[in-house]
Amino acid sequence: MAASFFYLQTDKNDRNHIFLDSLEEMSARDKLQVYVVDRPLGDSKYSYGYESAMVVMAPKHKIMFVDFADDASGFESFCEDFIEDLGSISDKYRYKEHIGRPRAWKDSLIHKAKINEITSVETLFTENALADASSQRRCELLT
Repeated sequence: MAASFFYLQTDKNDRNHIFLDSLEEMSARDKLQVYVVDRPLGDSKYSYGYESAMVVMAPKHKIMFVDFADDASGFESFCEDFIEDLGSISDKYRYKEHIGRPRAWKDSLIHKAKINEITSVETLFTENALADASSQRRCELLT
C-alpha cells in the first residue's frame, strides 16, 4: 500500500483543483506531509462563512492561507477567525504556555496569499520555510 503524504479536508472545485493537484504532486514527489484544510484539524465545531479560502500546513513551514476569490474583507475575516480559533484550541490543550497568544506568533508563523500571487507551489513552500527550531516547534503545536 502506498503511503499518502497529502491530506485534504476541503472541497476540490474549478477554482482550486490545479493548485491542489500541484500540492499533491509535490507532496508525493518530495515525501512531504501536507495538510489542506478549511477549518482547524481535530475539531469539527469550527466553520466559516467564507468558502473561497483554504489553509495549507506542512512541517517546518509557516501556516499558509490561500485565497481563491477577490474578496479582501471576507478573506481577512476568515484568516482572523481561523487564527483566533487556533488560539482557543491551543488554550484547550494547554499549548498556550508554550506558544503564547496569537498576537505573539501570527506575524512570524502565518503567511497569506491570493492564488494569482503564487507562481508555483515549490516557490510558496521555499519562501515560507521556517529556519529555526523554535519557530518550527511552535508551528507544529498549532497544527
